[in-house]
Amino acid sequence: MLDTVPPAIEIKDGKLSGFGMTSIEHLINRLPNYSIRLEVKPRGRAFASMRRAGVTQNQTICIPGLLETDHRTQEFVFSDTILSMLPISVIVSAKRASDFSPFIDDAGEVSLTELLKEQAFSPAIEAGRSYGRQIDKAIRTNGFGAHIQKTRQHADFAKMLELGRIDWFLAYPIEAGYLFGNNVHDHDFTSLPIAEVPDILHAKVACSDTKAGRDIIGKINTIVADISPIELAESYMTHLTTTDAEYFRTLIGETQ
Repeated sequence: MLDTVPPAIEIKDGKLSGFGMTSIEHLINRLPNYSIRLEVKPRGRAFASMRRAGVTQNQTICIPGLLETDHRTQEFVFSDTILSMLPISVIVSAKRASDFSPFIDDAGEVSLTELLKEQAFSPAIEAGRSYGRQIDKAIRTNGFGAHIQKTRQHADFAKMLELGRIDWFLAYPIEAGYLFGNNVHDHDFTSLPIAEVPDILHAKVACSDTKAGRDIIGKINTIVADISPIELAESYMTHLTTTDAEYFRTLIGETQ
């Protein structure tokens, strides 16, 4: 089951597309013994379907591109990493990046906790969105005040930044690139890594805890074992700015 999350997976002209589909099709083509049907469903409903399948054992449902957590591993079986990616970052205008220097540590990472407290900056935070455990905790503790804009108009964040209506927002670097337009350049925005989150995330495939699910995960692990992390991420990196792509390559090199 898939959820449309541009630019990873989106529907264009009635067809699924995006760099995520490239990885999914790569796996499907190497699983010829399984009858695989792709279905688009919101993530919450997909989780519910996968749980039911684990109980009834009458079918197997898999969701690609998930982050493994302790809670999820109690319910589902996970593959090895199918895509490493940069985590949620602080997105700022490239021409104003130096304004954030006081909040950046020796590792080149920004303290989200301290940045949220800074009333001289006006950030935009997407209302109702979970940004992950560490970031959500920082927002719950410090994400209040008249200087913080909470809105559901996430698609407008890039334009708001360009117009000077906000000073920063939270997004995956690849997500920010999509918001700024497909032909993204380093002069459009700068991604500041957040100190409170891991340097890199590892997306995996999760399947119902059924015999077929465990078999599929085993075969996926065999497939990805023969491919380097950089090869798996080639399509992903084309959607990053040059600076972010170089940073990503450095991180991948450190984790191998």
